Amino acid sequence: SSLLEPAAGKPGLAVPAHLAYELPGGDVGRQVCYWGEMVFVPHLLGLARTRGVVGSVRIGRPVAEALDRKALARRLHAEVGALSQAGLPVATQAT
Repeated sequence: SSLLEPAAGKPGLAVPAHLAYELPGGDVGRQVCYWGEMVFVPHLLGLARTRGVVGSVRIGRPVAEALDRKALARRLHAEVGALSQAGLPVATQAT
C-alpha cells in the first residue's frame, strides 16, 4: 500500500488494471512471467524467442472516493479481482 501514497486522498488518480497472458502449448508461469528465483537475462532472452504470447489488459474505472492508502489498496485489490473474472479484454496485443 505504500506505493499508493501519491494517489491516496485524491479521487480519480488510482485506476485498477488486470494483465493476463496466454501461451498456447506453453507455460505462462515459466515462459512469460518473471518471478521467484528466475535470473533476468536468460528469462528475457527466452521470452524474446517465444512466439504466440497473447497479452490482455482489462482497465476498470478510476476510484472516485478519496481513500487512505490502505483502504485504496483493499479497494483496488478487490476491483482487480473482479476484472480478472470479467468478460472480454479492453485491449489485446499478440507478440
